[in-house]
Amino acid sequence: CTCVNGTCDDGSAGTGACACNTGWAGTNCDTCAAGYYGGSCAACTCVNGTCDDGSAGTGACACNTGWTGANCDTCAAGHYGPNCDPCTCVNGTCDDGLNGTGQCVNGCNTGWTGANCDTCASGYYGSNCDPCTCVNGTCNDGLAGTGACTCNTGWAGANCDTCDTGYY
Repeated sequence: CTCVNGTCDDGSAGTGACACNTGWAGTNCDTCAAGYYGGSCAACTCVNGTCDDGSAGTGACACNTGWTGANCDTCAAGHYGPNCDPCTCVNGTCDDGLNGTGQCVNGCNTGWTGANCDTCASGYYGSNCDPCTCVNGTCNDGLAGTGACTCNTGWAGANCDTCDTGYY
């Protein structure tokens, strides 16, 4: 029998076939089974990822999307819940982690509003929700806004901060 890491079906009625020990594979039980690595075919510990397995493998884990850690068993930043789904909080602090909800906590970043912090607050405009600069007028605000000012009566200038002609 040529079994290296297993038990041989030997004897006069035996077949010579090998029954491999845990972690071992191959006709002679001399290579690592899937999910086992290194010279001793140790068990891989990756929970949510792919193990560098095989006899020449290191056992290192390549984590699936949303997972991190040596064993891929914790949520990466910006991911939450038991499946480490992506957070829905766009411009704020996400309640992330395995026990997180994915929602925004502690309010939105400056200029943003909404349940997912994905809408410009009043007085902010454009794709970055920049602050409006209108002093005495109304700003074209919102995500599609330009930030342009419509001045109140008697006011002029790009920021509505100077007197219009005929006003003092």
